[in-house]
Amino acid sequence: MTSSLFLLALTLTLSIVAADISAYIEGQAQLPVAVLTDSWAVEVHGGIEAANEIAERHGFTNMGRVGAFANIYHFKMSSSIHNINENIKSGTEVQYMTTALKSEIKVGYVQQQSLHNWEKKYIQPTCQTDPLWCSQWTVNNTGQTNETNLYLDLNAEPAWIQGYTGNGILVGVVDDGVQHNHTDLRNNYVSASSYNFNENISDPSPPSGSSHGTACAGEIVMARDNNVCGVGVAYNASVAGLRLLGGDITDITVSSALSYSRDNIDIYSNSWGPPDSGFTIGGPGYLSSLALKEGAEMGRNGRGNIVTFAAGNGGGFEFDTCAADGYSQSIYAISVGAYAQNGAPASYDEKCSAKQTVALRENTRTTLTLTLSIVAADIGAYIEGQAQLPVAVFTDSWAVEVHGGIEAANEIAERHGFTNMGRVGAFANIYHFKMSSFIHSTNENVESGTEVQYMRTALQSEIKNNTGQTNETNLYLDLNAEPAWIQGYTGIGILVGVVDDGVQHTHTDLRNNY
Repeated sequence: MTSSLFLLALTLTLSIVAADISAYIEGQAQLPVAVLTDSWAVEVHGGIEAANEIAERHGFTNMGRVGAFANIYHFKMSSSIHNINENIKSGTEVQYMTTALKSEIKVGYVQQQSLHNWEKKYIQPTCQTDPLWCSQWTVNNTGQTNETNLYLDLNAEPAWIQGYTGNGILVGVVDDGVQHNHTDLRNNYVSASSYNFNENISDPSPPSGSSHGTACAGEIVMARDNNVCGVGVAYNASVAGLRLLGGDITDITVSSALSYSRDNIDIYSNSWGPPDSGFTIGGPGYLSSLALKEGAEMGRNGRGNIVTFAAGNGGGFEFDTCAADGYSQSIYAISVGAYAQNGAPASYDEKCSAKQTVALRENTRTTLTLTLSIVAADIGAYIEGQAQLPVAVFTDSWAVEVHGGIEAANEIAERHGFTNMGRVGAFANIYHFKMSSFIHSTNENVESGTEVQYMRTALQSEIKNNTGQTNETNLYLDLNAEPAWIQGYTGIGILVGVVDDGVQHTHTDLRNNY
């Protein structure tokens, strides 16, 4: 295996002069027999002239200062190298020279130099045991894809050599599931911190045909030297599977995944986000935003969770930017872009100011970022190239903040025809209320005034008793405006100037405010 340039510079610093002289007797490691040289390191006070005088007086040549030391000099003699055993037995001139140098008043430290048989330190080639290792240019680039960018990689091996292999770190992969019984993953899998939010069971195994989350987990923790696949960039780390994608996704399920086992999980890895179309704006709802904030402040028992989000795959679309992705934009998350093997941003990489780092990927649009699945078909409206917020598809779930404990939450849920499914994620006072009514679209609710609006109003009426308030969960960006309206913040007294292509002020919905 050819190591990276940095690795070579790091490890090939000491050259050896002689062959290996280590002796191994009956399987026991022995200290090597020292081979002395004709060089001495001598500490001399008084400057270069004093050093020259002392060297000449004792038959040495002063070769100059050693490195950056002010008072240590390299003295060299013409006598041949003696074996240390010979010196001890015969008391030859070599021992005498050291004693003579030490007798000088201006001399301090004196040491005759011996040869060091240091070895090069490197990770042994793993091509023989991990068949895909030699193809992993992102971790170990030896010119597999582009010889002009040799060594363009994550430079992981020097970190491994220093002991940074992920040991003691637990990564939660929030995705479409993790095939945790895979040979390359099972020894690093932590079931106690894993969960399936699609089916409300502990097993996060993906449905048939879904492999994205498993691939993401593998890139992190694939076992090393086990004759399977490749090597994870942090192969000694642990992984938890948090299955979120592939089912109905609401603010409740997202926030639950982003806060699950938050005192145990160090890093939440998220390679998903809103659709990469250039016309969709999406991001965390009230609960998900709160989960990110509390995770940063309270996760890992106060040390804070690290959350990463992929910046997106929409770079090939004219209008797409990760600025439209509220997850990637969150101040509590690290946005990760993509660089390709040519040393430039990948063709699908999205541009925005939120990106804080990049990872190396193939220069083709892959499934780096999955889109949020929705309950119904694509219902986004696109009018004359303008991005529209999609028509919300409501579920039979409510997120309700209730103060007074689980009993108060149960009472309120029962009073209004709900079942309290329990707390949402790690939140102390937010509960998941579920009703049996069928899902209604926004337009149907507005036109008919169906029970969904009624239930919302009924729950909000509990605010009068300071027992809770509601934030109805939907699939897209929720500004959580209703609680503000209830408190009287409706914009009265505020004048907004819209600088744009004009305003149709005679419109029925605008004329009274114009």
